Amino acid sequence: MGLAGGALCIIAAVLGWPWVALAYAAATYPVTGAGEAANVVIDGRLAFVSLGERGLEIVDIASGKVLEIVPPPASSESVDDLAIAGRFLFALDARPPGHLSVFSLANSPKLMLASPPIEVAVGPFSGVSAGGGRVIVSGGTSLMSLRAYDSEGKLGPLLTEIDCGRGQPDVLMNPDGTRAFVSTHRRGPYFGLTSVRVAVSPPSITKSGSLHLDTYGFTAGGAKPASFPIETALEGDVLYVATLRGLTVVSMVVPEQPSVLATIDVGVKGVNVDVRNHLAAVVGSSPRPMLVLVDVSAPSSPRVLRSLPLPDGSRPTGVAIGATHVVVAAGNRGVLRFPL
Repeated sequence: MGLAGGALCIIAAVLGWPWVALAYAAATYPVTGAGEAANVVIDGRLAFVSLGERGLEIVDIASGKVLEIVPPPASSESVDDLAIAGRFLFALDARPPGHLSVFSLANSPKLMLASPPIEVAVGPFSGVSAGGGRVIVSGGTSLMSLRAYDSEGKLGPLLTEIDCGRGQPDVLMNPDGTRAFVSTHRRGPYFGLTSVRVAVSPPSITKSGSLHLDTYGFTAGGAKPASFPIETALEGDVLYVATLRGLTVVSMVVPEQPSVLATIDVGVKGVNVDVRNHLAAVVGSSPRPMLVLVDVSAPSSPRVLRSLPLPDGSRPTGVAIGATHVVVAAGNRGVLRFPL
């Protein structure tokens, strides 16, 4: 059997196969390389794309031209995840020890550093989301953390922390910053969602509801440190979740009791999702790289509109819908654009 096989059997007997599967997946999961396009957000005519150790790039959506590559701010090592709230762009270095920076979009496309990097707890997977003067870093197996930012974008001190489970690889905050939706590790390779209430006076993050999902967390096509599947997008009181099966639609009418409205196989294992004007976009690379557009005008009856193949060998881990195009962060294939 060999030493490796014997050790695996002993671990399996002690911990059970789900934990072995989790440990193996975590250890062998791909890592986003320097310069690979991993996550993307849109502000008007511009897309902002994370490039890991190279920083982030600013792309004119209409032409596809790269206007500028912005290196990670001094003392930060990487840009792995991005979030936009109002006129501010939040950049997360999700590689330990972890840093969070804020840029002003007031003179876009020229970025101005509004708040220099501060250390935040991260790892091995982490995401950032902001709204209503509040910003959350999910923290992965570290604690999820809450800070406030002022009218100039300057970050305040740590307000509070929470552990939603055995880890929380990603988070999405609603626009006014009063609620957040957290991908949460339950047990073994199983994950779900946690709804939390957010307040800054007095500061608190409070669990308010949870939902088990019929999915695994280590879906093929994701990558460390900030492209973990089970990413979410919000439109109104409906949450859209990229999952192993494709797309899961969740009602958040009662945040304390989230409920699944529909699950649809879109032909690809979902890694990331965005939604705008009742159109959802899902990306993944297994069994082949693909962008899928889904009509969600009736959330309980989603309908695939188009399936668009992406270049062989690409690993799409980010997607954003703009006014005229869908933009995909496709790993070593860079940024791909598709007209609506």
